[in-house]
Amino acid sequence: MRSILFIILSALFTTIGSSQDVREARLSVADQSRFALNIQFPFEQKILDEAWAQKAKDINIKGKNNKGILTYEKVIVYDIHFEPITLYVKVEKAEKTSSQISIAIAKENGEFITENDDKIAGNLRSFLTNFSTYCDQYKLKLDIKTLDDNLKKAQKEQERLVEDGKKLQQQIEKNKVDQENKTKEIQSMQSGLEQLRQTLK
Repeated sequence: MRSILFIILSALFTTIGSSQDVREARLSVADQSRFALNIQFPFEQKILDEAWAQKAKDINIKGKNNKGILTYEKVIVYDIHFEPITLYVKVEKAEKTSSQISIAIAKENGEFITENDDKIAGNLRSFLTNFSTYCDQYKLKLDIKTLDDNLKKAQKEQERLVEDGKKLQQQIEKNKVDQENKTKEIQSMQSGLEQLRQTLK
């Protein structure tokens, strides 16, 4: 019961808007510290990993994992830039029950963007803000599925208990009939025994 309540509260918290603001960060790419944007979420890394993987699939980009950093080389993400770019994405645990995603970008010529690249950096900020909403919805769908599965499980358990109750009631009724029959049998035996004893007198 407590776990179900926790899921409900978590889901409600998600619908209210649980993510943090986009902020500037540094991401180590090929042993170089690069300008990146970062956003944090109040749920475990596994969920964020899954959400990002689904988002990447939705926008049709494929990457390779290199030492914990997902590299999407020369892809077009129209929400960020109209020309090919390389995305460097790192999803990691932030705290005990939270996780974060950081994204750095290199242009088609290999030059990494900085905080001075207002247009692309601004588009990336908007992209992450929208991804925040995407993640909240993804998490909400997971919570709904979990609650739906728990509901179905509880309904099956209830059906089993009702069926067990019917069987138990049938056993009680049968037991009552058996007791009545046994009482009649005992009374008949007692009566017969008493008659035999009277014959001996």
